[in-house]
Amino acid sequence: MTSEALSLVAGLILSLIFTYLPGIKESWAELESSKKQQYMAILLVVVAVGATVLSCFNVIVAITCTQNDIMTFFMRVVVNAVLALSANQSVYQITKPKPVVTYS
Repeated sequence: MTSEALSLVAGLILSLIFTYLPGIKESWAELESSKKQQYMAILLVVVAVGATVLSCFNVIVAITCTQNDIMTFFMRVVVNAVLALSANQSVYQITKPKPVVTYS
């Protein structure tokens, strides 16, 4: 497994957690849209950095690292962040709750 694959899976899981997990789902729904965006951005950056660090410091042996210098490391963090964001938003668009329509 690569750090890129880990970022994709983590972005997907984050989206599913905030959409479906009881307790978290209700708290998340009450937040303003701008707060949701800020919190999700922070979480996705943490995922990207975490995936890159896990791969490059051999914390998880199954994740490979090929970085040679600090610039490559930062580029991998950016790539991982974009991948995590892409997976997160793709899953959110598919699974987002539909508004309830009531007729009076």
